[in-house]
Amino acid sequence: MAHDVFISYSNKDIHVAKKLCGWLEDNGISCWAAWKDIPPGGDWAESIAVAIPKSKVFILIFSGYANKSKQVKREVEMAINTDVALIPMRIEDIMPTGSMSYYLATMNWIDALDNRIENKASIIKNRINALLDATVDTKPEQQIGAKKTSGVKKPTRKKLSKKALISIICAAAVVIAAGLALFLLRDALFGSEKFDPNMVVEIEDENLEAGIIATLQNMGETIGEELTVADMSKLGYLKIASIEETQVLDQR
Repeated sequence: MAHDVFISYSNKDIHVAKKLCGWLEDNGISCWAAWKDIPPGGDWAESIAVAIPKSKVFILIFSGYANKSKQVKREVEMAINTDVALIPMRIEDIMPTGSMSYYLATMNWIDALDNRIENKASIIKNRINALLDATVDTKPEQQIGAKKTSGVKKPTRKKLSKKALISIICAAAVVIAAGLALFLLRDALFGSEKFDPNMVVEIEDENLEAGIIATLQNMGETIGEELTVADMSKLGYLKIASIEETQVLDQR
């Protein structure tokens, strides 16, 4: 069962714990306390270990008995370790010692000396309500909406590296130049004039030359050490490889 407040106390102070619990629940604040929430034969340690992390506020009824109680010390430690808001309410005019002084050194006390918690009722209620409000970050509808969308990953856009961009630009330029060069070559070589088929064709652009060789090889043609007019006459189309592909061809 859901609850707002966990009440920690020594069994010697159970009468104070019952009085506090009754008053809080009469004011609409649900409480968890060992004497009423652990069934007969239930596992105390397990029940408490489950209840504390589910609490929004942890109230410690501090007294000489609680200061010496190993069980109360373990409960305070668990509340701190699980980030449950802690309110120490002192019912005796004593200070914590040992590990209790370590846990409670920076805490803001509520003094209800002589067990007169009714005199501090408004302070206790206001402190609890302030802490309860602080634990509610969003409305239930917003939380449900967040759960529905939290598992949806937005598509990520891959950014093009500078090197790849330069390669694309260079490759595009080569293609344009290659198309123009092929048109001029074919027109010059196979137009009205006749040329020796064994004449060597010199191409200054290495990328264009690599593209011509790759295209001829893909057509099944055997290329010698140098391109000739006969080789060029076999071209029906020209495929220009990317810069990366050209580099691979050069390494073969």
